Amino acid sequence: MIRMSAPDVTHDPDACLFRTELRPHRSSTLKGAHVFMWVLAVFWVPLSVLFVVIGAWPVFPFMGVEMILLYALLRLNLRRGTEVETIAVTARELSVERVTHWGRHHRWTFQPQWLQVLVDETRGRGARLLLRSHGRSLAIGRFLTLEEKTGVANRLKQVLADLRNPALVPGWMVAAVSILTV
Repeated sequence: MIRMSAPDVTHDPDACLFRTELRPHRSSTLKGAHVFMWVLAVFWVPLSVLFVVIGAWPVFPFMGVEMILLYALLRLNLRRGTEVETIAVTARELSVERVTHWGRHHRWTFQPQWLQVLVDETRGRGARLLLRSHGRSLAIGRFLTLEEKTGVANRLKQVLADLRNPALVPGWMVAAVSILTV
């Protein structure tokens, strides 16, 4: 899921000109996972009891382990959906803040004047949305589809092109950018 905000036109060189949040799409909720597990249990428990009654008792523990494993994987999938990447562009920097599904915070900053935005489509690896500058590279939006990555890349390229074009940038911002590049 992608949320983008409109440019904030103020006279502050640190004002956010562009901001977007990238989040993985998850169609289920924790309540939905619980309902799914209860529906499965309604069928799985009588089937397990049937196996015990007919003498195939070794199947019973395996069915229980499968239920627990399935629930753990559903919870992990829902937890991975809490990851957030926030991209913010000011006249001075482009910053990427990532909060992982475990709650760890990471932050990277780039100078927007030198930044390259690329969608790298390597065969067999899937597409990667890359930010490159001064020999550093950062892959963002790894959970997005190719179309979403391309859309984010095009929007970022447009924002950076507008920032680099003095005709489109207010006078106060040109002065702030020229101070940074000297």
